[in-house]
Amino acid sequence: MNDVQHEVDPLEAEAGASDASASAPESGAAGAASPHLVNVAEAIRYRKRAQAAEKELAELRTQLQESQQQSQNVQDRLTQVERRAAIDAQLAEAGAADLQAARLLVEAALGEDDGMEIAAAIQAVRRQRPQLFRAAVAVATSMGPAVHAVDHGSRDIHRAASIARRSGHNADVMHYMNLRRSAPR
Repeated sequence: MNDVQHEVDPLEAEAGASDASASAPESGAAGAASPHLVNVAEAIRYRKRAQAAEKELAELRTQLQESQQQSQNVQDRLTQVERRAAIDAQLAEAGAADLQAARLLVEAALGEDDGMEIAAAIQAVRRQRPQLFRAAVAVATSMGPAVHAVDHGSRDIHRAASIARRSGHNADVMHYMNLRRSAPR
């Protein structure tokens, strides 16, 4: 064969190898003894193609592992967000005055005991830190016995609003906004 080679498919190479060995000048008994002999340049080309394919396979496997890891991270994050939403909903039902602090304490309690349910963790936090939850206030009326009403912390919200209005500091405004956000509607 000539020195200039062109790349061929493996099936064409097998068919062309037998044709090439028949048309190439034979140099001794080696060419006649084995019809599957391949030109050295062609063997080098096949080897380079195989190495490139192996390298591409390794890169694809790495990409697959990275994609699986990212998928697992997204799934873990989704689970955390769903758990946080469930905790927030149950804390709102329980009347948490400071939702963020109560959530952190509930998550800590759940982290210590994996088998504990959210409701049980909220009750444990409520026993340990009752100041984080709104208390039921008895309201006496002239019409009858005391009626239990929930203190929504409206005095605290109004007080924080007036402080934020007077001072104009970002910290005071943020405190007011946090109180507004955690107040039930």
